[in-house]
Parts: sequence; structure tokens; C-alpha cells
Amino acid sequence: MKTCRFLLPLLLLSLYGHGEARDLDFAVLQPGQPGSSEEAQPIMDAMAKYLRKRANAENISGRYENRLSEALDLVRTSKPRWGIVSLPFFVRYAETLQMIPVASTRPNGRSNDLWRLMVPQATVDDWKALKGTIQGTMLFEPDSAACLLFKLAPGSLPMHLEGTSQPLMAIRKMTKGKSGGAVISGIVLDSPQYDALMALPVAQQLHVIHQSPELPTSPVVSFGPVDDAVRNLVRVLLDMKKEQEGQQVLQVLQTDGFGAPDEGLRKLTLKMEGQNVRCSP
Repeated sequence: MKTCRFLLPLLLLSLYGHGEARDLDFAVLQPGQPGSSEEAQPIMDAMAKYLRKRANAENISGRYENRLSEALDLVRTSKPRWGIVSLPFFVRYAETLQMIPVASTRPNGRSNDLWRLMVPQATVDDWKALKGTIQGTMLFEPDSAACLLFKLAPGSLPMHLEGTSQPLMAIRKMTKGKSGGAVISGIVLDSPQYDALMALPVAQQLHVIHQSPELPTSPVVSFGPVDDAVRNLVRVLLDMKKEQEGQQVLQVLQTDGFGAPDEGLRKLTLKMEGQNVRCSP
């Protein structure tokens, strides 16, 4: 499960820009995913060059943030005009950060995602019997992740949810039984991570005991009301695969492009009531 397999669907989106009529500052917020802004820069530059030309923008550059607290600070202190965010981040903060879906991503050509809870072969088949720690890249935002995967708040689960940016290492530690003294009972993988795992010998030591319903991929969002500048840029994203230059950029990014907003996002809600979480996925 190589790092690049996890990074490419994310890095292709790591840019922000300046439009003629209004700033189009753009940021990708993917808490828990691997990589860094420095590693993303060459891919960001390729995409930025294309968007400068197609969106008629004088300057487009980019930011990529995979740390939750820093992602929140970025939006609150230097609010981007639009961006791409992880699904757990969207579900948790859509209302407070005024995120409006305007398009959807197509990582590895997928129009939806699926999360799978995997455990060692000898483990019980009922996830409700699990104890210890469950790790996953999406679990850095445990409130929304628990709602999306289990339809329960984290406090109602028999196990502890913990974020990790190194799922393969977590799997290796899980098969050995320990991680710094804490027992890893299971690992949650999204679809690209699961596909990568299936190509490795360690996959034979694991099996799936629970999975989510089909989930939206990371949405493209507008931070605040959608204006003409955002609509124009979204049209550029949707049309990339229709012309040769756009296809070449998408090939470098290993993605099938972008699609319309996922209607399923409207059904995903998370309400914070004091310290209590109420979810309706």
C-alpha cells in the first residue's frame, strides 16, 4: 500500500487561486491523509498552470492541509473561497464553516466511496464485540466518522476510535497485536486503501466484518454563497476530460476528473448538542 496511492487523489486538488472578479483562494483539507504541502507542490503546479489558462485567472497557487487543527485555523483565519474537503470534515463542519457542495471528486475514477472495518482472521465477526482501538485515516474526525460508519456517536461504541495517517503500519501492528501498549482491534480503510491492501500478502490475514453504505467522495465546496467566479471554475473542472490538455493533466493526477455534486450529501447530518452528538446518515 504505497503512499502515492493515497496521496494522488488528494494532491490533484491541492490549489487555490485568484479570479478577476473575486478572490478564488482554494484549499484542500484532508485531515489524516498522508503527505505535505511540499510533496504536493509539483502536482499543484501542473494543475494550477492548467486552471490559470482555462479559468482566465491571473494567478493560482495552492495549499494542502492534512492536520485537523491547522485545517480549521486555515479556514477561520484566512478563509478560502472554495476547496475540496474530506467527507468527515464536511459532515462535521458544513454548517459552521458555511460549506456548499458545488462538485464531486472522482478519485481513481470512483463516483462513490466505501469504508470497510477489517480485523485479523481469528477475530470475532461481530463488530459490536470488539474492544480496544480502531484506527483509520478518516478517524481524526471521530464524531462524523462514527456516524458515517456505525450510525452511532463515538461515546456509544464499545471501542475507541483513533486517527492514523499510516494505515499500512497500523495493519502490521494490528497483526502483531500491539501498538505502543494499546491493542489495535481493527483498521478502517476507504476504497482506494482497500484496493491497495488487496494486492499485498498481509491481506490474507484479515477479513471485513463491517462496512459503510456507499458514501460520497470528497466534495468540492464553496465557502459561503456560490458566485459567478466559482461557477466558472467549476465548469472548468467538469470539462477537463473533454479536451486533450485536460486529459493529459488528469492522467498525471491519476483521476477521472470531477462530477456533479453528490445528492447523498444532503442526507448526511451531524448535530452537536453540547457534548452530545446526534447523527442521521
